[in-house]
Order: sequence, then structure tokens, then C-alpha cells
Amino acid sequence: MEEKIRILLDTDAGDDIDDALAIALGLSSKEVEFVGITTVFKNTEDRARLVKKLVSDGGFDIPVYAGYCGGIKVPTDAYNGFPNQIKGNDGKFHMCQFTEDLLLPKYAPVNAEEGFEGASAVDFIIESCYKYGKELIVLAIGPFTNIAKVIEKDPDALNHAKKVVIMGGAFFTTFPEWNVLCDVDASDLLFSGAVKNLECVGLDVTWQTKLRPEEAEIMRNYKGKAYSEYASKLVRIWMERNKGAMPTLHDPLAFFYCICPDILEMEDMCVKVATQGEARGVTLNVSKWEAFHRRGMHSAQVKAAKKVDRERFLKEYLKRVFDCK
Repeated sequence: MEEKIRILLDTDAGDDIDDALAIALGLSSKEVEFVGITTVFKNTEDRARLVKKLVSDGGFDIPVYAGYCGGIKVPTDAYNGFPNQIKGNDGKFHMCQFTEDLLLPKYAPVNAEEGFEGASAVDFIIESCYKYGKELIVLAIGPFTNIAKVIEKDPDALNHAKKVVIMGGAFFTTFPEWNVLCDVDASDLLFSGAVKNLECVGLDVTWQTKLRPEEAEIMRNYKGKAYSEYASKLVRIWMERNKGAMPTLHDPLAFFYCICPDILEMEDMCVKVATQGEARGVTLNVSKWEAFHRRGMHSAQVKAAKKVDRERFLKEYLKRVFDCK
């Protein structure tokens, strides 16, 4: 029997559509075993409820935890500042893909009583790293607050996993990527050198996975597997609330890399996060800087994605999730 690829996913599902599409890829991949899913950034309970609906309506029993709402240093408003936010029946703002049915009791996360103080999510990540060790991949596709909280509480926990893969940063261009920018202090800690097994899938390659209209139509009109139908519904909601914008598969590419590493060409480099000034939130490749410039600097040795086989990836993604021949 082939060994499963065990993945613990940390996600900000509910804003951009790619998180839900990444989860659907995991559910569609026989090689994958979800250890659990944690949510991060702003209203993490709403995010956890969307994730719970996606997995449980598809018949999967996967523990879902709501993680931390705010940054590790700067507080965050749980009910405002979402991209393309909408107002719910409660009069509060919610994430782009929010629908009222997510408030049903059956979609509550494991730690619903904690609200937005997701200590149990961080404990779950730590416990899973020790429990599964080198059989586990920790995949972070949202802001890095939960991951930074793990490092603060147990600096060595993530190093017990096989690797930590992130969707975030831009390593061959100079651009402040969203997941880094949402909690720069957490990102700085992630790239401080504490995590020794960090592999990064950045905007340099993920931008190449923007869907063509015919690919988006396949996703919008799908009928079949329950979780893929729900993902299809979320694609329609997201496109309508984003004025017909084409989805980009940032997070699914990072997930697929965990399954098929040869989909990406990786390069070793030393990376630092800029924390001040106009470059705040930029991931800097400092590999060629003189040693005296890097003395005392927070930086990390990582693998960063340089090239992607876009056509192979999209073909396999649509085949797995939306049953394309």
C-alpha cells in the first residue's frame, strides 16, 4: 500500500478563491491525507466554517481549527478590511465568500468556544509536528500569524516536520506579496532562520497560473463530486463579487508541489523580509550580499520556486478536481 502524503494546511480561505480550490485539490488526490486544517487572519471562525462545509459536505472527517485573528504584534479587526467584503444579516462585514448557511451549528470548528484567539490551532500544529514527524508537510497558504505563534511557543516544532511549504513572497521580483504583507512581523519571524526546512512558492511562478476564460468556465459549471460542486459555487460567488476577474491558482500550485515536487524548478537562496520603509513586506534575496552586510540580520536559507510547468499543472488540476479528461 502506497504511503500517504500527510499535510497539515494553514489557510485564510474565504477571500481569494484559490484557498478553497487548493483544499478541493487535496480532497481529490488519493495520495493525500489531511491531518487537519487551521485558519488564520481576521474572522478565522467564518473561515473555518467555510472549510468545514467544504470538507464535511464531501463526506470527509477532517479536524478544522480556527486560528489567530490578528497579527503577532498589531491587532486586526475581525469584521472589517476584507477584500471585497460583504455585509451579513448581522450588520457586520464578512469575507468575500461568506454565505449565511455557514453559521449553521454543524459547520462550527473544533475550538469554536475560543472565538478569534486560536491558541488551540497553534497547539494542534505543534502536536502534529511531533506526532507525525518527517511524515508531515506543513503547508501555509495564508498570512503567517499561526506559524509565527508556533515558532514563539516551540521554536523547534516545525523542524520536526518533513518540510514547511508556503505560498508567499516574491523571490525573483521586488513585490510585497499579500500573505507576507498581512503580518510582516510574523513573516520576519518565519524568515529569521528558525525554520530549517522552508520551501517557498512565490508570486514569481504562481502568477503564471491565472486561468484562461475556458478554464474558468469548466470550474463555474461543474456538476459531480459534492465538494467540487461547492468549490464551483464559490468560484461563481468570487467572480461575481470581483467583477468577473479570472482566478489565479496561487495556493493550488503550492499544494500540488507537495504532491509532485517536479512541477517546479527550485533555487536555494538566503531571504530576508523588509520590515520598515517603502519596501515593507518585500522578501529580499540577500544571497549575494557581503557577509558583513548580513551580520546580525534576520534571514533564512530556503528553497524558492523559479519555474513552473503551467500546462501540465492546469491539466492535472482540472482532471483531479473537475473530472476533465
